[in-house]
Amino acid sequence: MKSMELGTKEYPYKNIGLPFVEILNYHSHNDHNITVKVKDDTRNFLLRKVAYIVNITQVTLETYSNDEKPCYADIIIKEQDVVMITSKSKFNIMKHVTLRLLSVLNQENMHSDEYETGMQ
Repeated sequence: MKSMELGTKEYPYKNIGLPFVEILNYHSHNDHNITVKVKDDTRNFLLRKVAYIVNITQVTLETYSNDEKPCYADIIIKEQDVVMITSKSKFNIMKHVTLRLLSVLNQENMHSDEYETGMQ
């Protein structure tokens, strides 16, 4: 098991919620097509209140494999008890996992209908 988390295939995040923190905090209100790659045959827990996608052209979750016969990854949505940054990693490129949801929703280019939907 690798002790670094960089969000790459070689050093992936150990929590699938971390790409969603990046997506919200750094890619909202952009014409981006983003692909989140999830290792096949893994079980991933996603905290529901982390998975916000705001005003991005497209976000795709895709399974990848190193094997010839790949299996799908499992993504389990939970309401609580999901550790974002594990103590097993010696280095994680994400220093802060605080979502900037209110800041993203309060931008001038947000329509009031979009804001109300985002706050639910």
